[in-house]
Amino acid sequence: MAGLTDRRAFTDRLRQIRREVYGEEGITQLAQALGVPPRTWENYEAGVTLPDLILLEFVCLTGVDVHWLAKGEEGGVLGASQVSRRGINEGASHAPEVKATRPG
Repeated sequence: MAGLTDRRAFTDRLRQIRREVYGEEGITQLAQALGVPPRTWENYEAGVTLPDLILLEFVCLTGVDVHWLAKGEEGGVLGASQVSRRGINEGASHAPEVKATRPG
């Protein structure tokens, strides 16, 4: 991904968001919501390239500011109360369906 400060900082932000939204031990819950095995998510946090659709689903599930996720600047994770109001911490059992639409 062009423009990232560096891969390590990016994966640190992924981990930070996962911990804030799903908790320290929330890898399994997040992985289930994304439809991937927990070990796969652990690999993403370790620096394995994250597929674009998984990244988009992660953004939808967590409500993270995309600019902050990519660059580490301004914005960031929604506060816990905002996340809870959106229902993210309240038993999300699967990732939202991501649909692409064509312009025009």
